[in-house]
Amino acid sequence: KFLDRMDNDLQQRILDRLLATSQGVAQVGFRSDALVEIIPSASKIIPVTSIIESVAEVIGREAHVLDWWVETAELRFDFAVPADFDRWVTGDRQEGDLTRAGLRIGQDRKRNMAPWIAGYFDRLVCTNGMEESDEGLRVSLRGNTVDDVLAEVEEAARIIMGRAEDRITSFYDMRAKRVTDAEQIITRLGRENRVAPRIVTHLVETLAAFSDDDGNISEFDLVNMVTHQANDPALKDGSRRSLQVLGGALVHDHHNRCRRCQSRLD
Repeated sequence: KFLDRMDNDLQQRILDRLLATSQGVAQVGFRSDALVEIIPSASKIIPVTSIIESVAEVIGREAHVLDWWVETAELRFDFAVPADFDRWVTGDRQEGDLTRAGLRIGQDRKRNMAPWIAGYFDRLVCTNGMEESDEGLRVSLRGNTVDDVLAEVEEAARIIMGRAEDRITSFYDMRAKRVTDAEQIITRLGRENRVAPRIVTHLVETLAAFSDDDGNISEFDLVNMVTHQANDPALKDGSRRSLQVLGGALVHDHHNRCRRCQSRLD
C-alpha cells in the first residue's frame, strides 16, 4: 500500500535501495506483473509447492483441495481424500452417512512462523467441516532447515492420517451419548476456543432446533449443530474456523472437567 502511493520512479528507487543494502530481500514476489510481497533475507522461505508435495506423499495425489488461499500474510489448504477412496472414508454406511478424512495445513507468513497442521474431517451428507488440532504436532522453525521443517510436516501428516479412521468412528459413536448440559458445554468450550460471544449466544439459542421433544440432544447432534453453523456464508474465515475447531474439540476433548460448570480440572 505504501508503494502504491508512489509514482513509478520513486517505487523503482525504493526497490533498488532495498536490493542494494546488506539487509536486502531474499525474494521479491510478483503476480500478474504486480508486486505482491517482499520477503526479508532473514526469513526461511518455504515454497508453497514443497509444502503441498510433503502432504501429497501421505494423503495421495488423488486428494481433493476443498479450500485454499496463498497470501502475503497467510497460506492455508484444506485437503480431503475422494469420497470413494479405499481408505480414510468411514461412518454409517447403512445410512449413507460417511465422513472423509483429510488435512488442514497453514502458515503465518507475516510473522515467518512455522507451518501448522491439523486433521480435517468432511461429513459428506452435509459438507460440515471439522478441525482436530493437536498442539503436540506443531512444527517448529527454530534451529531447523527448510528440509527439516518439510520432513516434520510429512511426519505429522502421517500421524494424523494414521489415526483418522478411529477419530471418525469416535465421532459416530457419539450418537448414543446424551448431553446433560449442552448450554454449559457450548459456553465453556466456545470460550476456550475463542469463538466470538455473539456466535456462542446464537449456538445456545439454536439448541432447541437440534433437540428431541424432551429437550435432549446427543453429543453427535451437538457437534453437527456447531459445524453446520460454520457453513454460514455470512461468517468471516476466522469465525468459520473457530467453529470447526470447536466441533473438533467437542469430539476429542480429553480434559477432566467439573460436572457442574465444565471448567477444566487438568
